[in-house]
Amino acid sequence: MREFLIAPAGAPDWAIDPPALVAGMRERWPQSAVREYTDGRPMTHEVTVDFPDSEFLAIWIMSPPDTLHAETFDVGKLGEFIEWWVQRAPGFDPDVRIYDTTDPSRSLPLTAGTTAEQVVVAFA
Repeated sequence: MREFLIAPAGAPDWAIDPPALVAGMRERWPQSAVREYTDGRPMTHEVTVDFPDSEFLAIWIMSPPDTLHAETFDVGKLGEFIEWWVQRAPGFDPDVRIYDTTDPSRSLPLTAGTTAEQVVVAFA
């Protein structure tokens, strides 16, 4: 399993809207399962998407809601999510990057035009 962090370089003046992100993910991936955390954990929501090919993608919306944590075995699924998410991201100032948590020197800057292929190439 691989873990990734999607985070701004500093404190942004924007925030991810957890209910809107969860609703958007449910619309895009109707097979997703959602857990909401209200017990003081460092995340507010977990969205798990099970794919027909037995792969999965888990996304945690962290608190404060400016960071996402992702887990998957398939970087292609992560790329699919990132390409979808950057179209809805609340901002890219300061810089937003996706990091491989096992090697934070491996990262990719994100923009509204980031593609799934760019994510796959960066983290293959």
